[in-house]
Amino acid sequence: MKQLVASGVKDLGVHTEAFFDWIVDLWQAGRITNTRKTLDAGRMTAAMAIGSKRLYAFLDRNPLTQVRAFSYVNDPRTIAQGHRPVSINATLQVDLQGQCASGGFGPLHHSGIGGQWNFLYGAGLADDGKGIIALPSTAKGGTVSRIVATHPAGTAISVPRNDIRVLR
Repeated sequence: MKQLVASGVKDLGVHTEAFFDWIVDLWQAGRITNTRKTLDAGRMTAAMAIGSKRLYAFLDRNPLTQVRAFSYVNDPRTIAQGHRPVSINATLQVDLQGQCASGGFGPLHHSGIGGQWNFLYGAGLADDGKGIIALPSTAKGGTVSRIVATHPAGTAISVPRNDIRVLR
């Protein structure tokens, strides 16, 4: 986030599953303005907040923020109503067919995927929307590739190949 705070990117609008500390940094740097938001205009929207006391102090009674139900925030139809939404999510591993495994490797569970698919799909439905899945190409100090020919047996696929539009 430090790079985004220091960048020339401006007029960001926020519609996210969770508020994290980086929201405060981007707001204070003037990167988040919500001026172009068509959905929940002028307000940052999330379904939950996870962070420090600094984040909670920022959110407390702040009329520029709102917490709404997951059924609203994570609904792809809601996300698609945004102005040129860009969804950015991380994955743990991707195979050569584009299938993303974001919850674990093989039968080993690492984490939940949250609204990853919802935001990817919703952004893809919108005019000029983009869904981005990001990952470092390697792990364990560059000794393990996160790009594999096929996922290990038992791997749960969080984003199927049918929902991947571009691989770069």
